[in-house]
Amino acid sequence: MKRFERNGYGSFLAVLAALLLSTSTRVEAQTVDLAALEAKVELSRESLEKVEHGITAMEEESGGAQDTLLEERRPLSIYGFMDFGYDRWWLDDPYDDIALVAHSNNGGAFAFGSLNLYLSAQPTSNLRSLVEMRYVLAPHGEPNAVDLTRQPPLLAGTDQDAHSRDSPGAQLTLRLGSIFIERAWAEWTVNDYLKVRAGLFLNPFGIWNVDHGSPTLIALMIPTFVASQMMPARLAGIQALGSVKLGEWLLQYHAHVSNGRSFALTDPNNRKGVGGRAVLSRRLSTGPLAVGVSGFYDHSVDYWGSSVGGEAEGDGQGVDSSDPASEPGFSGEFQPQRSIDYDEIVIGLDASLDLWDLMLRAEYVAAYEFFNDGYREPLFAGFEAPNDPKSCDCMQWEAFMLAALRTKWGTTPFAICEIARKGLTVPLALGVGRRSDDTPVLAYGGGINQRLGTHSQIKTQLTYVIIDQEDPVRNRFPLLFTRWVTTF
Repeated sequence: MKRFERNGYGSFLAVLAALLLSTSTRVEAQTVDLAALEAKVELSRESLEKVEHGITAMEEESGGAQDTLLEERRPLSIYGFMDFGYDRWWLDDPYDDIALVAHSNNGGAFAFGSLNLYLSAQPTSNLRSLVEMRYVLAPHGEPNAVDLTRQPPLLAGTDQDAHSRDSPGAQLTLRLGSIFIERAWAEWTVNDYLKVRAGLFLNPFGIWNVDHGSPTLIALMIPTFVASQMMPARLAGIQALGSVKLGEWLLQYHAHVSNGRSFALTDPNNRKGVGGRAVLSRRLSTGPLAVGVSGFYDHSVDYWGSSVGGEAEGDGQGVDSSDPASEPGFSGEFQPQRSIDYDEIVIGLDASLDLWDLMLRAEYVAAYEFFNDGYREPLFAGFEAPNDPKSCDCMQWEAFMLAALRTKWGTTPFAICEIARKGLTVPLALGVGRRSDDTPVLAYGGGINQRLGTHSQIKTQLTYVIIDQEDPVRNRFPLLFTRWVTTF
């Protein structure tokens, strides 16, 4: 019994000693591992301090700039929208739409509307650039000529196809299209009060011309003052813009200097167009309220053909110098002949108000034109007699009012009325002037927009147009526009 006790006690001591030895070994190993880990942490801390020191040195060398390498590597943003639909014109009388402002025949057709692509980049926090391009099928569909001796006028062909001689096919033709640059500008931000934008930019005039994309517009039919450019839709120049907080109100401003209504994006008379816009807005309990005023002034000059030895004064007819050597007094120099010379002043007022889900929009534009005698713009370039009809000093104006209701189902019904008294833009085949005389226009109608998600919506609009209210029969017709608009 005693022997067993001694042996058991000895075994217990042996096991205890083994456990203590094993624990000591693990503690020593963990101590070694902890020391190694602390060494790695110290090395990482030193490396981090070196990196921070390097960044500080880079910022000091760049004058304390806040733009980091990440900002300088911001990617180029590419986005856009497109729309496709069906349009219908009811021109039952052969004299309907005599000015051809809507369409050349009675019928409907599928319409490839817009394909707009945006390229946006902001390489630094105060530098931004934006390019918007619209891909169109034009000039296909533009009438080549119009026979004005026919009643009603007869359109000539509208094909704008070209044979492809560099393709593996003898009969391959291509339908010509084009790229229309809506805007392309760079902007430098000083602060919220001042930004400087230079390049080709949308004229900051009113509501419709700035919100010109089909995804943002409520109505589909573009107002006549925008479509016929009662004021230039886009300008090449420089503008200053910014905003100032005035209590509960926000004042936004635009001031610009440009080439004005230039016929070739040049400034032949070296007199710049000037304009601006101011918007006062605030948020009410019912929704946002904004009131704006816009203005534009320009002295426009255009030249047709060329004259030899000097400018022909006062006839405004142009000189054909196909054989300049036969001209009397030929000096070997060509000078452009002034054909159109006038001053224009355009003013606009606009207001927008949201009453909960009811959206109200209104805009008024008035344009004053003052021609210099002898340099009045022809109404139609096809006339060459001394008694050609010419544009007169006049005031043109237009106003529209729109009301739309947002619903929880994504449906937005709206009603719109447009009234104007102005010259109308007509197809190019009618002449270089491309303007009708002062004409009263009334258009009213409505439509429904249905949202199909975040990036898609269906838009429809039915409008009844009366071009000349004094004629109870002619120039009265309805129009239907539909578009499936998608963004990407």
